[in-house]
Amino acid sequence: MERERAASQKIAETNARSNMKFFPFFLILTLLPSLISCDDGDVRANQTIVGGGTVPAGYDGPITRVLEDNIHSTKQNSSLILSEASYLYSNTFGYTRFMAHCNANGYPHDRITGGYLTADVLKNYDVLLINLVHDTRPDFTEAERQAIIDFVHGGGGLFVVADHTNVYLHAERLNRFLTEMGVTIRYESAVDEGEHSVEGKAWILINDFAQHPVTDGVSEISFLTGGTMDGAGGMAFISEQGWGDFWNPDNEEKPVGMYGNWAKDPDEDYGPLPVSQAVAYGDGRIFVIGDQNIFGNPYLYFIDNHKIAFNAMEWLAKRETEQPRLRLRRPDGFHIRIDTRADRFSMSQVFEGTDRFTFLINLSRHAEVIAHATRAPLDYLPEVFMVADPMDTVDASSLAEADAVLDAGGTVVLIQDPERTTAATVAFVQHFLPEPGLATSAGAPWTYADGYYAEALTDVRVTLPLRAQTHTYPACPALTCPGHAVLSGTAGTDTCDILCEYPAGNGRVLLMLAGAWFNQANLGSFLTSPEGVQVYHVDAEMEFTRMLVEWPGNL
Repeated sequence: MERERAASQKIAETNARSNMKFFPFFLILTLLPSLISCDDGDVRANQTIVGGGTVPAGYDGPITRVLEDNIHSTKQNSSLILSEASYLYSNTFGYTRFMAHCNANGYPHDRITGGYLTADVLKNYDVLLINLVHDTRPDFTEAERQAIIDFVHGGGGLFVVADHTNVYLHAERLNRFLTEMGVTIRYESAVDEGEHSVEGKAWILINDFAQHPVTDGVSEISFLTGGTMDGAGGMAFISEQGWGDFWNPDNEEKPVGMYGNWAKDPDEDYGPLPVSQAVAYGDGRIFVIGDQNIFGNPYLYFIDNHKIAFNAMEWLAKRETEQPRLRLRRPDGFHIRIDTRADRFSMSQVFEGTDRFTFLINLSRHAEVIAHATRAPLDYLPEVFMVADPMDTVDASSLAEADAVLDAGGTVVLIQDPERTTAATVAFVQHFLPEPGLATSAGAPWTYADGYYAEALTDVRVTLPLRAQTHTYPACPALTCPGHAVLSGTAGTDTCDILCEYPAGNGRVLLMLAGAWFNQANLGSFLTSPEGVQVYHVDAEMEFTRMLVEWPGNL
């Protein structure tokens, strides 16, 4: 704690210089309009509360009123929608889906966008949601700090989303009231390695939990660079291999991102360290989670992230005894379950060209699609079961889920780059399609069991019927599925089949033969709009997803 206090003093002394001194000039020009528009006086001028989401017509269950603080935080708020039209980071990880499921089950919410958090405002609500405060918004006044403390002490629930170290100065602002109530955010990144890494040292897997209503049914969650915290109510912990990587404000090598050095230093604390807290204060309750992305639109349904989110909201509302639990209620939408155990977390990886995080995020650009990337079957049956370039054999529980999807008239999908065929690919195909009848574009029989792939067609012209688009793709595997093709391409007189459909049980199995189209290298980064031929591959994924949603049973 001495380091955190020293760091806070350093920030107070050099706040403006440390935030702007090392910005490239073009970033200053980019951010200047937003900095001007967030003038404290403008935000504070009028007390403004807008509707965020309501319960469905006819709902007659209990009601918990939630207020989302958009005075001190607008990053990733619940009005920001992930869509094909926007690649902004904040829109990508907005909290639309989280609040939509809460709204549908008796948790209507409003957003306070101007004025002050006061006792008169808070008395109309049961839970206050504060999602990652940041330094381009007004700081909490002393009156607001006291109003929040009094709100919780009097029985209210406080849901706080933090992040790594003191990024955006969130920790020093939040600690001014959280510490008094028993939680202190540390100026550290939560770092882990080995089997507790999803990718690198900061995109981590967390599977050590205290027994508590907040952690009921939760086996594993994931952070995309989060932080640690102190308190008596630790809920989730990094492993003994992990450590709290301290950010030092005197270190000018990384002043903007506020990271440490990614190395275990002698004065840093080793795991297990808490990355979430759930504590009581007076008659109220507080939940804090140390990652801004964990409940964002595309990552909410990654492994068990959604379960701890919905458990926490129930617990804060003192509704944790309701049955079924909120996490077990099927959200409205079209559900796709991806077996990310079989692909070894490729769905949350970006370092390699064969990774598929952009693919996962793009699925969620369709408003009705809920893409789950999990290592175990869901608590409810999805419309689609999907595997992409499996490296490990799909296990018995997941195969049983896939069989149940087919029995219910759903779809099982294999997305496969033929050049990356594995024994797991062969086993999956043989389970569902012993005789898929594949052939090369030259007409020779071909199977995944052949274990090799050498041919490709180039400059392939493909029409995407739902999008009414025609593109020329650089390459397509020189493979066909006679009698089963639902999407094909041509290169001169040669044909390659891209998507193949096979009736199976009451549903169908789809083979995406051009699986490499949906790799990171071809789709591009999720952080930037696609360019050049990336646009064509993104269009192909959008077409593929619409075909899943709009053409059930009629591909």
